[in-house]
Amino acid sequence: MDFLSRLLGEKGAYAYLADFLTGEESYQIIPTSVDANKQQPTIFHTTIDGFDIKAVGTEHGLLPALAWRIEKAGCSVVFSGDTSNLGRTLDLITKDADLFIAHNAIPETSQDNVAQKLHMRPSEIARIAHNSNIKNLVLSHLMRRTEQVKTQTEQVIKSQFQGNITFANDCDIYSIKTGNKIGECTNLNL
Repeated sequence: MDFLSRLLGEKGAYAYLADFLTGEESYQIIPTSVDANKQQPTIFHTTIDGFDIKAVGTEHGLLPALAWRIEKAGCSVVFSGDTSNLGRTLDLITKDADLFIAHNAIPETSQDNVAQKLHMRPSEIARIAHNSNIKNLVLSHLMRRTEQVKTQTEQVIKSQFQGNITFANDCDIYSIKTGNKIGECTNLNL
């Protein structure tokens, strides 16, 4: 809670959001500690309003990072978050997901040693999608270095994964069951 208070509290960096901590806004943020230990991973699990929520710590260099799985009414979506998945902890929550949203922040041919410790190559995304029986794949967190090689990225992934592959844009909305884009958000000042 101390971290959130320093960010969103009345004297925090974003004090104008303080009402989200007190419950005086349209909803209240209720902080929950989730262990991001990637050396000895444990799966965090909770249920909120019928949503089954799991998280596991993932490899992202020196920075703590989490991957999330959310299930409801027979549908499941996994968010990789920023990770290289060097410890393969992401594999613990991806099995049979309807939709896998994976960050595509480095190209297959990346020679950047730092980036490789932070992000998955397309071949790692493909391995997870194939081994976990993922139904649909949405690639997010595109960067200049990956936007320029979408065709190559898709070829690498399709060598192991036969499901639907989509490259996301900011504000895209996808069907969890089909992986197809079904709209885009509006009325957001991004």
